[in-house]
Amino acid sequence: MPTLPSTANSIAGLEFIGFTHATATHIYKIYSKYELSSTSPAADNEDLFSFTHGHTIMINTSRFTASTDRQTMTNLGISEDTQNRILNPRFEGVRETESLEYWIEDTVRVDYHTLIRMIERRKERENGE
Repeated sequence: MPTLPSTANSIAGLEFIGFTHATATHIYKIYSKYELSSTSPAADNEDLFSFTHGHTIMINTSRFTASTDRQTMTNLGISEDTQNRILNPRFEGVRETESLEYWIEDTVRVDYHTLIRMIERRKERENGE
């Protein structure tokens, strides 16, 4: 189990939600140069997620598309653990209801919001709430 990062909006946070270190670093480097639309944490979270979305939609370009879904995700910088969850044969029937892009986006979104909640709960415990 990966270590819970101290913040979701970080390289470690991006790795936690399913990107390889190299891809997380790349996304965060671009994100950190961006002028945030607001100083509120919620807007900050949405801003970072728009960068992950911008990266995942590149799945439709020839640079990332490969002969197998696994290779496409590898090319896109999706971690092996996330690939295994998306490609789990037990859920093949469900997976075939949507595109690979959809499942990557959905998995990353769910993991991101889960990470935010986990960090909030940890802070509450530390503060004795």
